[in-house]
Amino acid sequence: ASFDVYAAACQWSPLQLREELEAALWLPAAASAAAIARPREWRRDGVYFNLVEGLGGQYLKQALLARTEEEVRSWLATRSALAPGLLRALAA
Repeated sequence: ASFDVYAAACQWSPLQLREELEAALWLPAAASAAAIARPREWRRDGVYFNLVEGLGGQYLKQALLARTEEEVRSWLATRSALAPGLLRALAA
């Protein structure tokens, strides 16, 4: 199943959203259920960071710059713990 997630309430005139997407004013991102599920230590901006960090590259760098040092350490520890399982899944 696929779905769209929007934070807050927004209204557009006809074709305005299409024009904004074409102008790269929005950043559409694919999301899995795991990416938007509430972690134990849930933060309101957690879904945003999960999605943007998942894009990688410059998006990941910018998202990490917005986090505290402790949040970055926690993020790195979580990703390091997940790496072996992800590598096994890719090898299968």
